[in-house]
Amino acid sequence: MKDTRIIPARDDHAEVGIGTMQIFIAMVLVAAASAGVVLETSGDLSEQAEITAGEAIPGVSTGFWINGIMGDRRHHDPEMGDRPTIQYLEITLKLRAGSQAMALNDTLIEITDGDTFLSLTLHPECDGRVGSDPSEEKLLRTGPSHFSAIALMDRDGSFGPSDTNTSHVVGYGDIIRVHVNCSVLSLCENSQARIWIIPRYGIPTVELLVSPSTFLDRYIPL
Repeated sequence: MKDTRIIPARDDHAEVGIGTMQIFIAMVLVAAASAGVVLETSGDLSEQAEITAGEAIPGVSTGFWINGIMGDRRHHDPEMGDRPTIQYLEITLKLRAGSQAMALNDTLIEITDGDTFLSLTLHPECDGRVGSDPSEEKLLRTGPSHFSAIALMDRDGSFGPSDTNTSHVVGYGDIIRVHVNCSVLSLCENSQARIWIIPRYGIPTVELLVSPSTFLDRYIPL
């Protein structure tokens, strides 16, 4: 006898829906975890960028600004009078805009006329405080290895030795005059030289010196 019973079809729609829901939840969890990693990485990068910018900005702006350079033809022996070549350079310095304070003790000055090269550091016995004798600083504390300096303006008294300070710190608003003995160079009429002022931290200052075609006076603007 033929079996006429009707076997109902299996309804698996609910199982399919549950599986889809599990996949969706897994995707949401993965996306949330990924977003957390991205946010954390973004925060770290932002913090690192701020640190880098904070270090880079002072490094770019820190340095000296040359306010003027004067050549002095007078020989260290007054009886020899003015020489045909420049004997000393008097360089007026101040800090660049936005520069941090810098110690002249940690600064190197290099100068060349193309044939002779000088590399100078601050003389260890340099006084340099406001009111120091400029002739003494220039004549006694300059040479083939050292330069000297005096403060023309020192707002906080930090330039020059004291009971609490052994450095020659140049602060913002200070004006310093540096003396360089360049008698070994051939800075005669219509000549050139290049000078570098290189701090330990910050950017170097480079200046091209060009002498006039005729020397008429003791002091020669360069």
